[in-house]
Amino acid sequence: MDAGPEAIRISTTPPPAPPPTRAAGQAPKPGYVSCAGKYEGRWESVSGGAGNEYIFRGGKVTITEAFQKFPDLDCFIGEGKIFIYKPGSFKADVVEPLEVNNDGTLQTELGGIKKMGN
Repeated sequence: MDAGPEAIRISTTPPPAPPPTRAAGQAPKPGYVSCAGKYEGRWESVSGGAGNEYIFRGGKVTITEAFQKFPDLDCFIGEGKIFIYKPGSFKADVVEPLEVNNDGTLQTELGGIKKMGN
């Protein structure tokens, strides 16, 4: 079948709205607070394995996991966990929320991490 120019029609459907964005420093959910000052420093694997590093600085975190690096992510505490967000996003989809263990370590998808330095 050969459709000629007379078969082309202009769409009247509006384009989808862009996803809402979060202002810098704005908590993604009510009750969440910035992790600034609470988890500052370099956190690495409890077992000493390489490739699982979180560096917290002023409410931001840079993650190196299994040869991938995610810089300047937003970090919030809520519901007893640490949530990591892409800047401006309302969806915590970079990594699973970090559990805070009783011994002060943090539980990641790849195992426990503890503070190793500033």
